[in-house]
Amino acid sequence: MTPNRGTSIGPAGQAADLTDDPVAALVRLELEFKTLFAAGAEVEAHDFPVAGGRPAEPPRRLGLADAGAQNAPAGDAYRFARVRLDPDLDLYRPGVARQVGALLWPHLHTRVPFDAAADGPRPCLAQGPGWVGVWGATGVAVAYQPAEDGDGATAGLRDRFGELTAIVREAEAVIRAASKPAVLVPAGTEAAEAEARDRDRLHDLLGRVRGIRHELATPQSKLLAEFYQASNLCDILEGIANTRHAVAQQEFAAAQLEHTKAQLEHTKEMEKVQKKLKYVEVFLISVYAVEAAHLIGQAFDFPHRYVGWWLVAAAVLAGLLSANYLLQPKRWWLPGVWKWLREKAGHLVLVVVVLAALFLAGGFVAKELMGPPPIPPAAH
Repeated sequence: MTPNRGTSIGPAGQAADLTDDPVAALVRLELEFKTLFAAGAEVEAHDFPVAGGRPAEPPRRLGLADAGAQNAPAGDAYRFARVRLDPDLDLYRPGVARQVGALLWPHLHTRVPFDAAADGPRPCLAQGPGWVGVWGATGVAVAYQPAEDGDGATAGLRDRFGELTAIVREAEAVIRAASKPAVLVPAGTEAAEAEARDRDRLHDLLGRVRGIRHELATPQSKLLAEFYQASNLCDILEGIANTRHAVAQQEFAAAQLEHTKAQLEHTKEMEKVQKKLKYVEVFLISVYAVEAAHLIGQAFDFPHRYVGWWLVAAAVLAGLLSANYLLQPKRWWLPGVWKWLREKAGHLVLVVVVLAALFLAGGFVAKELMGPPPIPPAAH
């Protein structure tokens, strides 16, 4: 630029404090970079993809002013960025932490202006001994003063951030596998082994989530805790617990289904045994009926030929009546008669009484007509 003609960098600012003047903005940024950050400081950006199949990218070193779209992380990645501050900078001087946060904010490539995020209901700015950090839905950026051990607390912060995104990356596959409908698979098969591996992975993830939550509750992890709440990592990790509950429900349902299946098989076997026992009962009833007719005929000295025919009739009729009552066949000749006999026990008793009366009456008539049975000769 020249003293008399001004500059062609941009239009001249109109505000009295030069906040809209491009030259003043460039000078201000350059002074802030030189004053707030360590000499030669670069932004170390770690991009952690959460979509499966893509490993974590190696860290990139960006200039303090290289916060353009060309250096933005991929859409499915979260960023952890850090940069060194001037070791002599007084972070507790009013306005310094906010100034540092405003310079870190563009490296997260969020669409929300820094002033709106910093002054919102949940300010995106956090500060601790020797560090200042900002968080958003796309990641975390922290500026720190080097400690005697080098990076100080930021190295552990970066590792926990990577662990958090790694859990989510592994959780995607586990959640998809665990959300499938429960299917009974034979033990010892590849499908059963795959289900067992998925359950083990889910159990391991739950343990790691509990560990991460415990660490996020500590004061030094305030920055990560805020990011955890702001991003959808919270929802995804909560989905792990919900999926584990769903898996437990599926396992319980599968066990209940197996138990029910075993009960049905047992019931079928019992029905077969009971049916066989009913056939035995029909046979025994026929035997008792024949024996009863024989004893009655012998007691009243009915003719042998008469009693013999009734023994055959007793075996057949007792078998038919007992089979109708115990087995209850669906298809039989004269279905109306057999159904009437099954409706009430009194009907069956009536038929038995009528048959017994016919046997006795016929026996006395046969005795008069045919004479009593011959008396066997006495043994010598």
